[in-house]
Amino acid sequence: MTVTFIMAIALGVGEVMADRDPMVDSFGMIALVALAPILSVLILGLLYAWKERRDD
Repeated sequence: MTVTFIMAIALGVGEVMADRDPMVDSFGMIALVALAPILSVLILGLLYAWKERRDD
């Protein structure tokens, strides 16, 4: 649910800036917001695997 709000804020900030294209200026934030949940789950999986190997 947070993703939709942050994406809207990024597009709004990009649109407010004069003489700039909002899609180009907010692309990095949108990419980061879209990838953050995926990356966090992958990193959590790596941490669990590392902890499991360390405990053996």
